[in-house]
Amino acid sequence: MKLINWEKDANGSSAMFFAPKEKKFISSSNATFVAKSFMHDATVISASFPQVGEIAFGLLAGISVFGDNSAIFYGLYGASSMSENTKYCLRRSEWKKGFGTFEAVLNGFSSKVLFFSLQDIPSSSQQIIEMIDAPLSSTNIVVPRKLTNANSEFINKRIYYSIGDDSQDMDCRYWGRDMMNPYIEDVFQKIQIVFNSLESVNTMEPIEGSFRLSYAFDLLCDAEKVLLAT
Repeated sequence: MKLINWEKDANGSSAMFFAPKEKKFISSSNATFVAKSFMHDATVISASFPQVGEIAFGLLAGISVFGDNSAIFYGLYGASSMSENTKYCLRRSEWKKGFGTFEAVLNGFSSKVLFFSLQDIPSSSQQIIEMIDAPLSSTNIVVPRKLTNANSEFINKRIYYSIGDDSQDMDCRYWGRDMMNPYIEDVFQKIQIVFNSLESVNTMEPIEGSFRLSYAFDLLCDAEKVLLAT
């Protein structure tokens, strides 16, 4: 077990990680798979707060944009308790591509989580959060990319997204060179705006040592499976 600069909260506290014992070579494509899993499969975040106690936050929407040598992910998580349903957290993960060893993959990975109450952020940011934490839009479809909509942030990138509500869940991807999802790309850009604005204000700070992440897969076992498959 070792401390790595991987997942951090606003206080700068880092996660602990049990690295796989196997030292198999990780190919470039498998490195991308590992990074994507670390981004999208962190489905529950929990922390304790003064005078509130522990709150668990479930993933509402996660979007990543992968280029040839780097990737960025934004995830919005909502409190699972009905009494705390105005509390959220935003997670941004960035990856500078590395492969060959498991350590090389993780060395390029960094992540930060910001906790906040809806009523404590500007109304413009509130509207964005409420738009995402709402039933899926009927405009959430992939269509051919038009040259007039040639947003360089997504062209020649691979876009992965997991988004859902009580009625349905979606886990999709598309190639930004030829296709686009206007709704997803709009959400991604708006989450960026909210995250950047949260970094300049006082967000909810968890009690030191209480910050936890739960993954939809077993980190140790699944990471070893990737290594052994290469």
